[in-house]
Amino acid sequence: LPSEAHRERALAAVQSLRGVRSVVVDVDVSRPGHVDTIEHTPAAHRLSVGHAVAEPLVYVTRYCSLDEASVSAAIRQAIAELTEFLSLAGKPAPEHLYLVYRNRQHNSLTVEIGVPVDAETASRAAGELHVAETPSGSYLERPVAAGMDALLASVGELEHIAQNSGVRTRPYFWQMFAPATFTPWRGHPPATLRQPVETGPAGEHRGSEH
Repeated sequence: LPSEAHRERALAAVQSLRGVRSVVVDVDVSRPGHVDTIEHTPAAHRLSVGHAVAEPLVYVTRYCSLDEASVSAAIRQAIAELTEFLSLAGKPAPEHLYLVYRNRQHNSLTVEIGVPVDAETASRAAGELHVAETPSGSYLERPVAAGMDALLASVGELEHIAQNSGVRTRPYFWQMFAPATFTPWRGHPPATLRQPVETGPAGEHRGSEH
């Protein structure tokens, strides 16, 4: 698009469409004097800038070590609990699974595992089932290979890119999965990593960020 104003208007128009969960603006980073297009950029090296729109989320919180076995065991247990919750509420199986990773330490991290729901279903959540909103606001994203090690390495790379670009990152990162990749959950598949970033003085963020 010819200008930032054009891009913002196009972004707003797409975000207003019914059913839109997120909008991604691909940015092709090329060598000086070299012209590339997104179509010719290898997927593994693509970096995108996107914006997600919030919707109600029912989730559970799990505290895990950084290895695949620990995180995947927590995800499998959470999927079973969330699926049962939806069934008891008379709702179909989840269409998407959100993983929000927080509080990463040297040997551990917190994972919020949730599914998007309507407001009426969200009102039924109780016990360890919490209600918030799906991650929203602007983010950097890139494809990542399978496994926790690849995911964590990519998080570090995105944080480095953001720092070198003068962009502030938010203290969490997230992924969204379609049913084919989480029913059943066999471990982190190749997927997309999203790292939320500040976009202004107040920034845009997950509505119930805590």
